[in-house]
Amino acid sequence: MNEFMEKMHELIEIYKNKENKRKIEDFDYYAFETNVPCGDEISVYLKTEEDKITDASFLGKGCIISQVSGSLFTKHIIGKDIKEIEKMSEEDIKKILDIELSPTRIKCATLCLRTTRKALEKRFLLNILSSENGKIVAIIDKNIKGKVFENEKVKLDLTSKFYDGKEATFKEIKYALKEFYTANIVGNDIVNVLKEMNLVHEENVREIGGCKFIHLYIID
Repeated sequence: MNEFMEKMHELIEIYKNKENKRKIEDFDYYAFETNVPCGDEISVYLKTEEDKITDASFLGKGCIISQVSGSLFTKHIIGKDIKEIEKMSEEDIKKILDIELSPTRIKCATLCLRTTRKALEKRFLLNILSSENGKIVAIIDKNIKGKVFENEKVKLDLTSKFYDGKEATFKEIKYALKEFYTANIVGNDIVNVLKEMNLVHEENVREIGGCKFIHLYIID
């Protein structure tokens, strides 16, 4: 067996054994991404302590390259600083896979890296206000700030200062939701992350004009 065939056999075994293909239940960071041309899907789960990755895993479906890259990449980043991951490039992925890839297959191979970067981004806005009853938390997807969603009965206006929060990662959101009186959560991305963590359930989710939102209350 030549070197190329040996390497392919190794990758196929990783694919068949679903190495590191699992969900971290109490994750600190999460993101989902697709590779449209090939139909690959990847969900990445990260656990951190300070700025270091203490655990990483993935779930997904698609071609051997995308899924093997998910296996090898998530194992590779355990123990690394977040800043190291932010600097990684497709050349690093090639070294991890150790196989020649066509331009099309590079997109499959780097899907897990792109998803991990998305997970670590400050892609939400978080505003915490005080009231006599406790903390009022407003959380929205950063990319919908200033928009208005409506249907024939209701309007969801995100131009209000109430939603003028600081940029936040999901880990910061999770911490803010440990204690609150009421929480207003708006946006498909943040709602889907909270559902993935089982912090909210589908029956609590509402939708206006294609935008998902949740209102949560603490009842004494």
